[in-house]
Amino acid sequence: EKDPSDAIFLYATHLPSTGGDTLAANMVMAYETLPDAMKKKINGTTATHRGGWNTDGGTPTLNTQQQGTHPDVSQPVVRTHPNTRRKALFVSPGYTVKINEMDQSESDDTLAELFDHALNPNFQYRHAWTKGMLMGLDNRSAMHCAVDDYTEPRCMLRMIVGCTERIGRDAKGEV
Repeated sequence: EKDPSDAIFLYATHLPSTGGDTLAANMVMAYETLPDAMKKKINGTTATHRGGWNTDGGTPTLNTQQQGTHPDVSQPVVRTHPNTRRKALFVSPGYTVKINEMDQSESDDTLAELFDHALNPNFQYRHAWTKGMLMGLDNRSAMHCAVDDYTEPRCMLRMIVGCTERIGRDAKGEV
């Protein structure tokens, strides 16, 4: 999204008999523990994000009309949280296509390193659901996904909150 959501709330209405946990990665910790050389390499860069680009069916495939209303967007690779002022990685293996200031090969290598680092279990919380449970995540400093270890239906109500911050844009909305 051009203006990403501030938070997401998930509410479990139907769960499989086993599996279906949610993983949340702390992207502030991921950024803060990067080597200084990597921080220097990515600070000030932007990345192209594409909805559902690499989610292995985790998000619906967009038809041509939907693609027209959900174009690729460019966002900073390192995002400063508006409230805490702490820096966080703002990349995702499911949505980040390329670091714009790098050629494709360097971008692929850098993103692979960033994804591997961000998915370190030391930065993750694994949430085991019970029916009727509510979970909230700050999308400005976390990345989340369902653990794909279930075959029975799993249904979550989702509430997206905000889009109050126009990251990477000035007061006129320009990058």
